Amino acid sequence: MKRLILLVFVLMSIIHLSQAQLSGGGDLNPDLKAPKEAQERWMDRRVGLSVHWGPSALGAEEISWSRDSRIKKEFYDNFYKQFNPVKFDANEWVWLMKRWGIKYMSPTGKHHDGFCLWYSDYTPYDMENAKRKIDIMAELSKACKKNDIMFGSYYSNLDWYHPDWAPYQYGGPGPLIEKQKDSPNLERYYRFMENQVIELIEKYGVEFIQFDGEWDDTYTHEVGSRLYRRFHEVKPDVLLSSRIDIGRRSEGSGNHLYMDGQKYAGDYQERERLVNHGNNITSWLDHPWQAWVTIDKTQWGYNHDPVLMTGDELILDMVSVVGNNGNYMINLGPRPDGSFEAEQIALMDELGLWLNKHQKAIYGTRGGPFYPFKHGVSTRKGKKAWLMITDQNVDKLYLPKLQQQIVNARVFGTDNKVAFSVHQDLLSFELTGIQYEGPVTVIELEFDEEVEMGPKMKKELNIFEVSGLRRLFEGISYNTSSNNQKWHFAKDEPKLFLEINEEDYAFHTQEEINPYVIFDLSQEEEVHGLMVKNRKACCQDRAKNLSLWTSNDGKQWTKQWQAKEAKEEWSIVLTTKSMGAEVPGVKTRYIKLGLSGEGTQILHLNKVSIYAK
Repeated sequence: MKRLILLVFVLMSIIHLSQAQLSGGGDLNPDLKAPKEAQERWMDRRVGLSVHWGPSALGAEEISWSRDSRIKKEFYDNFYKQFNPVKFDANEWVWLMKRWGIKYMSPTGKHHDGFCLWYSDYTPYDMENAKRKIDIMAELSKACKKNDIMFGSYYSNLDWYHPDWAPYQYGGPGPLIEKQKDSPNLERYYRFMENQVIELIEKYGVEFIQFDGEWDDTYTHEVGSRLYRRFHEVKPDVLLSSRIDIGRRSEGSGNHLYMDGQKYAGDYQERERLVNHGNNITSWLDHPWQAWVTIDKTQWGYNHDPVLMTGDELILDMVSVVGNNGNYMINLGPRPDGSFEAEQIALMDELGLWLNKHQKAIYGTRGGPFYPFKHGVSTRKGKKAWLMITDQNVDKLYLPKLQQQIVNARVFGTDNKVAFSVHQDLLSFELTGIQYEGPVTVIELEFDEEVEMGPKMKKELNIFEVSGLRRLFEGISYNTSSNNQKWHFAKDEPKLFLEINEEDYAFHTQEEINPYVIFDLSQEEEVHGLMVKNRKACCQDRAKNLSLWTSNDGKQWTKQWQAKEAKEEWSIVLTTKSMGAEVPGVKTRYIKLGLSGEGTQILHLNKVSIYAK
């Protein structure tokens, strides 16, 4: 029997968009912004592919960052002479992209190491001088446009190879570009950067550009703002990532989440992630944003020994981002010969199969109408919305009522109806008995009119709080069979359990036979249930045979419940038999939680909440 979880959120008024939720030219270009149509066109794509690739793949270490560190500069800078991607075929790449559900793509046109994947008029350090002379950007641009895949490019604001970039880092200038008497000269370098980006826009037709390197202290707000204006003069509808300016850096080191979009330039916000730590980059934004994630949790470029995301992780990650109103760009690092690793192809195929089946719930959608909830997210388009349920243990789901009326609810792609009802300001969905499918189960909702974003969510309530039950605090005392003082944090009152870190313990007994904790409610109460939380980080299996007893005198005990397995949290519903039926509530003064069985055991729990009528 699945554990009963009710997810419900209390309504709160919608907060006005803050300064951190704007996009455009910033305070130095207040009159300038990419056309909304261009932003919408990009957002409709939802799932994109990034490719970190170049001569550095021959070293199988991280692109650029391994130069003059893990790989000696003289070796790194000569990789281009050996770079012979004989298996690169732009049409083959695009065929794979279509199979994977990719709608836009961005190769690393120029990374920090300065090498260019195109024939550039402004540097000899490019594909025209590689062993295989092929214009990668031209080939990809042509193949993508032919197959309706939006084509863009990554471009690093800095260049460790160029003699005009300062300060010299990771080996400094390379041999193919001659120093001038006044090198380094940052102003001259920014003219070089301007020329190259315009080259990408005009010659290769890029529709968006991912900038990087704004974190270097030499790059300024004034430079970023000036370049933002220049590139929009060349192509008004080109989309420039927020990293053309220093907004992310200004919010503190490593802050990928928020930036002052009223001050700093950028047409969409980009959040970068090397490893899979979703909460660190995934949160709701109303304006265009993108999560930029690499399938290899250890580096972006080609790697002999990658630590890969699983297929389920890819799907969950993508769904979480799209449900938070963002675009999802997954990165791969091809082999030096231009082919992709078979294992990575297989993982991307898993993502592609899921997207192909559920494409209506992803492409062209926006996040909502419900803000992200504990066990899922939602997307919407027109008169439909889709609940993406990521927890297979949810039996009932409570979400805020919307202005529009639901006329139908079913499991996506089937005729299996999902029962729903309205309780005052709450929508209730009955998920008992539905067939959960893989890492994400999708519920399709149909409305009587175009569905709009619902109210913001304030607080998650459990089953007992939804029912209007009291949480007992006053007058409660408790005692344990023993205490391990090193780990016993709740001190005297159960209400102090609220202050316990989720990785700590409210109480912790010694290792003993049949350890327990007894709660004295000070008077008889009609108790309807308990929320019991296990420690999150480890040792949860110690509570796998947790049991609950009640008593009116503290001597004679009646067993009411026993766990069937160790979980992070239990919702324990107490009932009494009356005239052959189960009715809610048990009248009791004492409640005991304990472990029974052979041998010595340790009882420790993170939090216990008791609810009464």
